[in-house]
Amino acid sequence: MNIDLFILSSKPQKFYVKARKEYEKRLGRYCKLTVKEFKNKEKMEKALPQDQMIIFVDETGRQMSSEKLAESISAAEVGGISKVTVAVGYPYEGSLLENMNRLAVSRMSLSSDLLSAVVLEQIYRAYKIINGETYHK
Repeated sequence: MNIDLFILSSKPQKFYVKARKEYEKRLGRYCKLTVKEFKNKEKMEKALPQDQMIIFVDETGRQMSSEKLAESISAAEVGGISKVTVAVGYPYEGSLLENMNRLAVSRMSLSSDLLSAVVLEQIYRAYKIINGETYHK
């Protein structure tokens, strides 16, 4: 699977960037991951693909367990979905996001930098679960 992680962040903090890089390296074994940072909402919006699955991550989305995320990723791959864009830090605005998938890792508001690191960790955890490898719990 090819995963694009879009992050809306004006000034990312180094320790979050370091955490993201670590998970990028770990995920290289399971999927092709591309991380793209955007300084403003308009540029990110223009870059969002029109022809593939997009998942917006914010506190208003649907929460799920790590196991359920693993099931969803596995089902997407089996179902022929080869590319997914995950967008973090994009402010929810009804019409654009109305029919998009939305996911929440918490009901609390988190910075896009922290949220992107958590999302990558959860994707990594999901692949470990899918492959029956130790890491989870």
